[in-house]
Amino acid sequence: MTRKITLLTVLVSLLVLTSDAYAVWGWMRGAAVQNFTEADWDLVKSNARATLDASPDGERVNWHNEDSGNKGAMKVIMTFQYNNQTCRRMAFLNISRKGQRGVANYNLCQQPDATWMFVADSAVSS
Repeated sequence: MTRKITLLTVLVSLLVLTSDAYAVWGWMRGAAVQNFTEADWDLVKSNARATLDASPDGERVNWHNEDSGNKGAMKVIMTFQYNNQTCRRMAFLNISRKGQRGVANYNLCQQPDATWMFVADSAVSS
């Protein structure tokens, strides 16, 4: 259990967290990420940041750690404005070396300090 919490903490350090962030990252406790190494999390974080910052909508960004065998992909589904912020709906896919999968879509909005914060679906759809 401590390892799961540590891995989750490493990943979310990429983003500014709110209580909503803990709720939306719940899928990360699934089977796929239980086998992730620190190097896997580094790949997820660096690819997520690069994808959010620069990838055009629809471009898939793959990552693969040859050492652990874990891999995944992410892509921006759409870019939109919310409360005068640039926001991106992003799809994540993680696959463990054992074939376990985790899939989810989230909204993230860029903050003035260039970090990305989760925004609940209910907030942007109202």
